[in-house]
Amino acid sequence: MGLRKRILKTIDNANLPLSRMLMVGYDRPVINQKVFRILNADVMADSSRDNNKNLLIIGTCNLHITHIAFEKR
Repeated sequence: MGLRKRILKTIDNANLPLSRMLMVGYDRPVINQKVFRILNADVMADSSRDNNKNLLIIGTCNLHITHIAFEKR
């Protein structure tokens, strides 16, 4: 099973709507750009009924940047 299918299965098993996904966290953008593009297309297709939503791109190491932002608030 590919990474995309595993991610989508995990989201489905948790009963989370794909349209509520905001971003994909990763450490190495070169390796994960394709996964991001594929998941972004899935989110856009799922949310197109309500609005055209894209995943946020916060840059590399998203989780660290977000954590520091909340810590300094």
